[in-house]
Amino acid sequence: MRNYIIVSVILVCSIIFAQPKYQSTGRENIEIMKKWKLTEYLNLTEDQAEKFFPRLNELENQLKEIAEKRQEFNKILNDMADGNDANNKEMNKIINQIYDLEVEKLKIRKDHYKNIDDILTIEQKAKYLVFEKKFKKRMKNQFRERDGFKRGKGRERF
Repeated sequence: MRNYIIVSVILVCSIIFAQPKYQSTGRENIEIMKKWKLTEYLNLTEDQAEKFFPRLNELENQLKEIAEKRQEFNKILNDMADGNDANNKEMNKIINQIYDLEVEKLKIRKDHYKNIDDILTIEQKAKYLVFEKKFKKRMKNQFRERDGFKRGKGRERF
């Protein structure tokens, strides 16, 4: 069953990459790899994967919307801080909106974890909680190695 899921993911990936007019971005490739690794790491059955991934996609869409809103607020806040129109009251309002987005993001994640109780076992849920951080760390390390960054050596962010 597990091999069936892996073969299915590989088949979908190969179909996507075989499309002549379709140019996937690096982000899309990472998302495909993430789902494949997640399927493997959680040892999802076909039935579990069929129910789990639509809910995961919904979570990711909600988090993407929040990230876009936060980016807008950060730009506004940055422009206000750099300009002469810095109004303490208005800046404070935007700061509070940014923190409200963070609270909303946590609530959405918490609701998502409750929403998958009927799909994943408790062991799979525990692994799922750990997976995201491990995956991000692995990707970050691979990009650093690819780009020639070593610990302590790299470009300054500011």
